[in-house]
Amino acid sequence: MMVLETAKRADFDLFPLMPIKELATKSGANLAPELVEGVWRRRPEVICQPAGEEMLLYDPVADAVHVLNCTALAVWELCDGQHTTGDIVAYLRTHFAGTPGRNLIQDVQDVLHILEREYLIVQLNT
Repeated sequence: MMVLETAKRADFDLFPLMPIKELATKSGANLAPELVEGVWRRRPEVICQPAGEEMLLYDPVADAVHVLNCTALAVWELCDGQHTTGDIVAYLRTHFAGTPGRNLIQDVQDVLHILEREYLIVQLNT
């Protein structure tokens, strides 16, 4: 907890309570609907701290704190070096109620893109 109190805030919260589509547009994420497969792994040095329904991630290398909402947290937790992008999409489709008009594949890829851009996860060579 002390580490998070002394950490500087990133320029923005990684996943504030805004639609992922809007976040992806701000981040410049690729909005193509086709599934791009990959296996993802969290960086082990990133420290996690629950904060209500959200999760705070502290990156000691960048000295930055990021906030994940529950959906982004599910993606983060599945970045364990075992699950592919398709596995993550299938898990979310099973465990979260869909929103009409949303493209789940694209939403997952947008979250992965942002996590990778912030160097919180890395894609493994398969």
